[in-house]
Amino acid sequence: MSTQGCITRVIICGIFLLTEFAAAWQEYLTFNNCYNIYRVTERHSYLLSWTGHSQNPGCRVSFHGYDSFYPEDKYKICITVTNWTIENSELSLTYYSGRGMYQEALKKEYMQSDSPLQQWCSEQDEFVDILLKTTRPSPMKSYVKVLVTASRTFKHLNYRETTSAIIGGIIGVVVLFSIAVFCRRWGNYCRKTATNSSANDTAIYTVQSRHQQQEGLSNPGHSTESTDPPPYDNVLQNYDNPPPYSEIYIKEGPYSRSPMI
Repeated sequence: MSTQGCITRVIICGIFLLTEFAAAWQEYLTFNNCYNIYRVTERHSYLLSWTGHSQNPGCRVSFHGYDSFYPEDKYKICITVTNWTIENSELSLTYYSGRGMYQEALKKEYMQSDSPLQQWCSEQDEFVDILLKTTRPSPMKSYVKVLVTASRTFKHLNYRETTSAIIGGIIGVVVLFSIAVFCRRWGNYCRKTATNSSANDTAIYTVQSRHQQQEGLSNPGHSTESTDPPPYDNVLQNYDNPPPYSEIYIKEGPYSRSPMI
């Protein structure tokens, strides 16, 4: 991998991690999820959906703007109807809000003939309940979708958290820069090593070629041609007419024994 490609990947990974950390996420609910109080923040929203089936008549889905990481911040809840398709069904959509755990103050109510497409928001730090009533279901023909978000109205300044965030950002930048420098140096080292290896191989090949040429020049009388064995007919002739025994014995060497008479 080239140095430029390594640095590009490091930057892309860092941007992706920062985006994932700061990106908002959405949770899906139905109008029958009425057993909890769901916490809403600017990064955490909810989408309520109804597909025309029978609905629990007294089920209220409760929401409150609260962030466990910043408990002193304040929010207001905002509700937006994103889909309002009613066919052969009778229903009503009601919003309640207040300071207590169970709200009685009626804020908004829509019937099947209405078009509740405008956004409605509560007051700061209020709880909000959403109630959907149906008297005649129409499965897979009617659709209602409600988006619940939060808008922060008060930000508590915490200098310790601000300092920690700044230090964390500086550390992140230093880490990314260090990785980029390491990738660049490593790429240069790899290229330098490959170049040196290629140069060494070329030098070794050149030295071997020169050495072979010098050996050929230092032995001008040495013939590189292959010597063939004697013809097969000569071997047969020698076998049919062997030399005398005495000659064979004498040719064995100067230290051979005298022939026996």
